[in-house]
Amino acid sequence: MASATDYIQSFDRYEVVAVTLPGAALLLAFGYFYHDALASRFAWISGSDATRASLEALGMFAVAAFVAGHVIQAVAHYAEKAMDRRFAPSSLPSGTRARTWSDPLDDVPANLRLDVVGVLCAVDPGLTALRGPSELDFTVAGAKKVHALRPQLLARVRASTGAQFFETLKVNAGVNRGLFAVSAIVFVLACIAGDIVAMALSFVLMPLFFRRYRDYERERNAEMWIALVGIPDLKR
Repeated sequence: MASATDYIQSFDRYEVVAVTLPGAALLLAFGYFYHDALASRFAWISGSDATRASLEALGMFAVAAFVAGHVIQAVAHYAEKAMDRRFAPSSLPSGTRARTWSDPLDDVPANLRLDVVGVLCAVDPGLTALRGPSELDFTVAGAKKVHALRPQLLARVRASTGAQFFETLKVNAGVNRGLFAVSAIVFVLACIAGDIVAMALSFVLMPLFFRRYRDYERERNAEMWIALVGIPDLKR
């Protein structure tokens, strides 16, 4: 049976930062908009009775933030997958290059594109028949297979090069994705409450967090492709 120490050690920086921080931001937002309803439970958040702040209240807030953060990241993850499906050009001819809002090869440096395609075909020989006319990309079906291969490829890269750098990019991307989702929720709550200041602030922050999230994701993907080409035991 796993000990408490094992569970504690299983928490990584993503769990602590990218999950808990957006969750805490969401709880604080609810505390702002629903001051009276939450004052009795989290009085120290609303500032109505700061002297009642206690370790018990802080612990409750941390657990609630962790749970809320997981909900936010799960919703954001499935929303992103839905966007992929919505904009995937599944009706295009088989020889047409796949162009989705998160095309798996869009982040490959141009000088490595042919090498990356070769490595992917070595990892999954079935991709050879799904290459596009230019030999530098894949058809729609091939792009979907590359999407499915990404977790396996990232695991190989992490095992060969170390996980620290990729973990940092993952955390940064997760934080900004979570805060983007929180900003969208705050915008809706501000519209309902008629709070012009909160509405304007969240409206400005939404594209900022989303752009930063996409930038970190692109950097993470690009570094993964670069590292993948450099793994010596992969046949090209």
